[in-house]
Amino acid sequence: AQALHDRRLRLPRPEEYRREAAARNRDIGEARLRQLRLGEQRREFGLPYQRASELVQQRQPPFDEAQRSALQQQLGSLLRAQADIMGRLDGAYARRIALLSELDRRQQQLLQVAQSYASLLDQRLLWIPDVDPLGPAWLRAWPAALRELLQPARWAELPAALVTALATRPLAGPALLLPLLLFALRGRLQHRQRTDALRLIDIHRDSAWFTALALVYAALRVLPWPLLMYLLGRMLASDSSDASFADAGAGALSGMAPAVFVLSFIREIAGRGGVLEAHYQWQAQARQILRRQVARLRLTLVPAALLVIFTERLGHAATRATVGRLAFVVFSAALAAFLWRTLHPQRGAPAAYLASRPSGWLWRWRRVWHPLA
Repeated sequence: AQALHDRRLRLPRPEEYRREAAARNRDIGEARLRQLRLGEQRREFGLPYQRASELVQQRQPPFDEAQRSALQQQLGSLLRAQADIMGRLDGAYARRIALLSELDRRQQQLLQVAQSYASLLDQRLLWIPDVDPLGPAWLRAWPAALRELLQPARWAELPAALVTALATRPLAGPALLLPLLLFALRGRLQHRQRTDALRLIDIHRDSAWFTALALVYAALRVLPWPLLMYLLGRMLASDSSDASFADAGAGALSGMAPAVFVLSFIREIAGRGGVLEAHYQWQAQARQILRRQVARLRLTLVPAALLVIFTERLGHAATRATVGRLAFVVFSAALAAFLWRTLHPQRGAPAAYLASRPSGWLWRWRRVWHPLA
């Protein structure tokens, strides 16, 4: 199982092939454009000796007969050599286009095989234990795992990879300005949201458009941190298939950015004056419970999930079996505790709603759906 897991980590990544395919398509387009221009030049060029005769006859003042004949022969030979070179260049462009197209086709086939193999490995690894059971060996593996995880030289790869990305990718620096811009606009967005919420007092001015705008404002207010995580993850990622600290950090940051956004968005709309209060008339108790539980979940789930993804992408067996396993247990326990407390029929967010409908099927079946959730 460990061998299968290591092989799964070494499989080609689809995003790498997509970047290579995009660059290759640009090369093919450029080669075809140059070939088209070269074809137009060859058509305008005409026959070498005829072209040489025309050029010599256009000379002012004109040459005498002997000079004109000698110069025409020499110029015709040069133009013929130029025409041959242009023909060979056209053939080189055609071969380059054919080779790049064939490479793209072969790479697509390889990607399909790799994805099928990855799916097969995922199915097998789902039911095969790939780490040792908990016991004395698991405890003895912790020192090696911590040494691997806490090496200063390995952590130095992260800023080094970030500096390299900023130096080699022209759009990396400007992309980081977008989260800063959203940070600067948070106050203005909150003011617009409150202004629109005041309009809801007048039923004649109420509209679903205000609710949609409020959701957009809330999303933009919580977007800076998740967007910064995602951009840093994309910058730290490399094209190499070998596992590194930078690639592991890139996978963890970009992989957890959507979850951080969702948790922050729920906490934002559940706040005082938020969408759930102003637009959906949620009771204060339900909002406070939801907001408090989401805050607790974010404090435990996000670091645990970052460690799970990081250790999986790192590919170090001892680290994944110790730190990664413990982080996964914390992640699972935090998520289960969040669902249990938030959806509790008597102390959770839906408690007031269920209490007002004691004859409803949700209240009657609460001992069934609550443990299942």
